[in-house]
Amino acid sequence: MPQEISLWRNEMNIKTVLLMASALCTSGAMAFSDTWKMQTLWPDGSTNQAIIEEFATNVETATEGEIKIDVYGVGTVVPFTETLQAVGRGILQAQHSGSVYFAGQEPALALIGEISGAYENPQQLTGWFYEGGGLELAREAYAQFNIFYVGPVLWGMESNPTKRLVEGVDDLKGLKIRTTQGVASELMASLGASPVSMAGSEVFSALDKGVIDAADWGTLGMNAQLGLHQVAKYELYPGFFQMPAADLAVNLDTWNKLSLENQNKIEAAVRDLNHSMISQLGTLDEEAIATAEEEGLILVDWPQEERAKFREAASKIWANWGAKSELAERVYESHMDYLRKIGLLD
Repeated sequence: MPQEISLWRNEMNIKTVLLMASALCTSGAMAFSDTWKMQTLWPDGSTNQAIIEEFATNVETATEGEIKIDVYGVGTVVPFTETLQAVGRGILQAQHSGSVYFAGQEPALALIGEISGAYENPQQLTGWFYEGGGLELAREAYAQFNIFYVGPVLWGMESNPTKRLVEGVDDLKGLKIRTTQGVASELMASLGASPVSMAGSEVFSALDKGVIDAADWGTLGMNAQLGLHQVAKYELYPGFFQMPAADLAVNLDTWNKLSLENQNKIEAAVRDLNHSMISQLGTLDEEAIATAEEEGLILVDWPQEERAKFREAASKIWANWGAKSELAERVYESHMDYLRKIGLLD
């Protein structure tokens, strides 16, 4: 009997150890979770910010709670021009910002984030990223800063609110226009305008006070949401100046800690985010068109000959930026190859 009891006890001890080991493994697998701080380039309360917040919710759901993203509006944690460094150092774990803001650190970022006058719709530019090699080039550029470029986020062709009538290239002379650094600012300067750099959240006040005469910031619907028609009665629409590609980027060390499964889920979520941003902002544009006359907004459609002059001037600036670094040259050539492929360049 004592021997049987001893055998029984040994068997129970083994089972207990196995159950405890299994529980530890299970809890270890379930225990991984991470909360990211991500700053965007949008003001709180905007449609764009709401779409990013929806993306954060989708990521948390897709990863079964393993990745939670706390979303902060523009300038909340660091100035909008400093997010790249903040993400690279781990102060922020992620950003949704404009590559062009950091063109001074790597010229290729100017052509990755904004190639003014090149593409006609966001689907074409999205195609360059996913079919034309743009995504790989963007990831190479961001890796220099210890950041993983997950994917592009577009919102469509921007329109330009102006305080005075601007009907062609010649009317740009002397125009104080808010725009981004890089290709856009050099292009505007080459056409006689005076480019001014500032956060989008400052545009309304700057127009109202006469600090600027025009803005290159958002789509027709985005501009309407900010109430820019209250301080600028004209708007260039349909737009053609620029169609930026913002990023969704993550600290490289943070990214590398993720399982391959979660990396794939987040990449898929970013592609969905890009589609959602384009779609929802397109709807916002339609609403703005419907109320333009009632709001006293005058839409100005440039004739094709004026658009052609603008694009010709822009092409020279693309080439100039392509000569600024080895990587910038490869980005420039990649764009040219893809523009020829889709019939936008001879």
